[in-house]
Amino acid sequence: MAARDHVAVSVYRNGELVVTIETNALAGRDLQPGDEEAIREAARHLLGFVGAPTLPTYDEIQIAAELVACVRCGNDYYSTRPTPDWICIQCRRRPPRDILAAL
Repeated sequence: MAARDHVAVSVYRNGELVVTIETNALAGRDLQPGDEEAIREAARHLLGFVGAPTLPTYDEIQIAAELVACVRCGNDYYSTRPTPDWICIQCRRRPPRDILAAL
């Protein structure tokens, strides 16, 4: 996906809009009982359609190289080897681009 691509996903429950999540926006109603599970179910359906991403195991990351602190959650889960597929095992997020560029 190019950096300029805009993506959006809307979740409806019983025909009513619960939430729309876009590249740079979030809109929707105040969550009601059952809405959270409807959002999770929609996410499971999306992952079932495209397939879940393959994440490295904790052992694979430990073996790969020395670890550094994740700037998003503070846990030591990033491999110091510069690869584009880095991901924090704790928070499941990638480091900011400026951090990657500095290594």
